[in-house]
Amino acid sequence: MFCSREHSFNLLKKAIEIFVQDNDSFRLKICFDDQGNVKQYLSDPSPFSIEIISLETDHDLMRLEDQMVSTPFSLIEHLLFCFKMFQFSDGQGGFIVTAHHLIADACTAGLLASKVISIYTSLLNKEENSIEATSYLSYIHSEKEYLTSSKFEKDKIYWNSIFETVPEIGSIPSTMQEKGNSCIASRETFSLSKEKVAQINQFCAENKISLFNFFMAVYAIYVGKIANLDDFVLGTPILNRSTFQEKNTPGMFISTVPFRFTIQNTQSFIDFAKKVAFDSLGMFRHQKYPYQNILEDIRKKNPSQPNLYDILISYQNTRTNRNSVEVPYEVRWTFNHYVADSMQIHLFDMNDEGLLNIAYDYRLSKYDKEDIISLHLRICYMIEQILQNANISIKDLEITT
Repeated sequence: MFCSREHSFNLLKKAIEIFVQDNDSFRLKICFDDQGNVKQYLSDPSPFSIEIISLETDHDLMRLEDQMVSTPFSLIEHLLFCFKMFQFSDGQGGFIVTAHHLIADACTAGLLASKVISIYTSLLNKEENSIEATSYLSYIHSEKEYLTSSKFEKDKIYWNSIFETVPEIGSIPSTMQEKGNSCIASRETFSLSKEKVAQINQFCAENKISLFNFFMAVYAIYVGKIANLDDFVLGTPILNRSTFQEKNTPGMFISTVPFRFTIQNTQSFIDFAKKVAFDSLGMFRHQKYPYQNILEDIRKKNPSQPNLYDILISYQNTRTNRNSVEVPYEVRWTFNHYVADSMQIHLFDMNDEGLLNIAYDYRLSKYDKEDIISLHLRICYMIEQILQNANISIKDLEITT
C-alpha cells in the first residue's frame, strides 16, 4: 500500500505501464499457427486498461483479490496478466496483479512489486527512472541452446541414474475418505515467530546447512514416518535463475525437480540434513533438465508410471526491497483455490519481516482443515525436539504431540 499524494494514483498507473513496457515477458502471447500448433510470440507494445476501484474496508479488498485470482485467463491472443488499482476513503491504496504461470513465477511477484514501486517513487520525486529494462528473450534463446548442448546430455545421465529405480510417491494420509480427484483446494497459513526463526537460523549456521535443507529434512522425516516409507520422492520448485541478469528479470524461469529421499532410522537428524544438503547441490547443478523429460525417460521403460510426487515443498526466498524506497508498502499473496498436487507446502517471507509463513494448500477432496492443523502442530513439535538436540536420531523423533 502507499499513501496518497496529488496525482499519485495517476503516477502509479504510469509506473505499471512503464514496467510492462520494459519487461517483455508481460507481452508474451499464445496463438495457433497455420498448422494448428500452439505457439508463443512477443506482441508489440500496446495500451491495456487498468481499472481503479474505490473500496471501503480490507474485507472488500480481499473479496476483489479472490474475484481476480478466480477468473481464468483467455489464453489465445490475449494478454496473460491483469492489473487493477484500488483506493480506500483515507487515500491509501495500491494495486492487484494476476499473471499466468506461462509468463511469471513467484520470484517475478517480488521483482514486480519492487520495480513498480521504485519506478513510482522516481515519478513521484520527478527523478529519472533508474530501473533498467530487462528482456526474457535472452533466456528463451539460452534454453533452446541448452536442449542441443552437452550439458543437456550430462543432466540427462544424472537424472537417469537417480531414477534407475523408481521409489514410491511420498504421501501424507488423511483422516477423511477421499472424494474423487478434484483440484479444488483451500489454504491454511501459519507463522513461525521472529524468535523461532532466529533460533532455526542459528541452528542452521552452527551446523552449516541452509534453511531450505532444514525444512526439507523435517518434512521428509515426517512423511517417512507417517507413511512408513524409507525411499520416496517429494517435489520442490527450483529458482532456475543462474545469472545476475536472470535473477532480475521477470518471467517464467522456475522448474520443478523430484527430490528422492532415502531415510535410515538410526541416522541422526543433522547427518540426514547434511545429506539433504549434499543431494541438493547435485540437483542444483542439474536443475535445467526439464521434469517432463525425466518422466518421459522413465516412461520409456514403464509407460504406466504416474507423476513422481504428490506433495510439493516450496521454500521461496523472494524478498521485496521495502527498506530501499521511501514509499511504505506491503505485498500479499492471494491463493487461487486450486492445486495440481494433493498438497503444496510453501515457506515464505515476501515482506522480509524476519518471521516465516508456512502455507498449506491442500485438495479438499483429500484433506480437511483438521488434518492440516494436526500436520502443522506435529511439524512444530519435531522442530522443538531438533533444536534441543541436533544429534537426535530419526527413530527417536516423536511426531505425535
